[in-house]
Amino acid sequence: MESLTQCPLCLSPALVVADATTNICRCRDCRLVFANPRPTRDEIVRYYSREGKYDTWLADRNGRDRMWHRRLRMIRHLKSSGELLDVGTGIGQFLALASAHYQVTGTEVSESACALAHDEYGLDIMKGPIEHLDFGTRRFDLITITHVLEHVHDPNTVIDHCVRLLKPDGVLVIAVPNELHAYLRRMLNSVLVRLGSRTVPRLGAYGLPKVTLDGTLPEIHLLHFSAATMRRWLEGKGLGVVREDLDPCFVDAGWSRWVHRGYYHFMRGVHRVTGRNFHDALYIAVTRA
Repeated sequence: MESLTQCPLCLSPALVVADATTNICRCRDCRLVFANPRPTRDEIVRYYSREGKYDTWLADRNGRDRMWHRRLRMIRHLKSSGELLDVGTGIGQFLALASAHYQVTGTEVSESACALAHDEYGLDIMKGPIEHLDFGTRRFDLITITHVLEHVHDPNTVIDHCVRLLKPDGVLVIAVPNELHAYLRRMLNSVLVRLGSRTVPRLGAYGLPKVTLDGTLPEIHLLHFSAATMRRWLEGKGLGVVREDLDPCFVDAGWSRWVHRGYYHFMRGVHRVTGRNFHDALYIAVTRA
């Protein structure tokens, strides 16, 4: 584990311990919520390279295909063709679908995910963090980074590299879990605990679990973004927001498919009316201003 003395987003030293029981800090300046201390980069790579990590993804292949088709429809409204780079592409399911419309390239830090992308979809993924890879003179019309930034140690370096790899009229699409939703989940958890329910695990003050590497967590999230924090950060880099929406991140099957779909569209309506995103995840597309 490593400890931070400054915000990983805005580099401010104005840190507040928001929840000591789950090692959650908050930046007083940009309001990012993040794990501190946190696992090192090497530990994260090992965690996501372990055997069997993606078994549930393969088991939910049909539901995940529907999820990726929803995301693909959204990005095709921004760029319907051209060269696409997917950063942190996992096992390559999205790229396999997107290859019908784009010339696709993917990056991934997990050895096991790269192997699955090759074996399951015939994709040769560039292995390693994007900032360590050599793209030569290649530039991309569209770069997607979907549910990846919450795992990285240096989000500024990742986004700066993505921007440099964009063509002048290129679009960068980012999706991350919504920290505001985690806060609302914490409030619900508190109510259930007071009512004596034991069906919901106890979470910290921000609705977040303590980061551990013992295999009990399906994902290791180091950073927790809200829509406002994300937008201020990207605009501070001189990027222009061209679309801000909800990320349709649900993997569904059976009757729950319609429950998730109804909830998603209800929250989209709330977003249009109030401008606030209360959904599980947020989606933002930017270009060079």
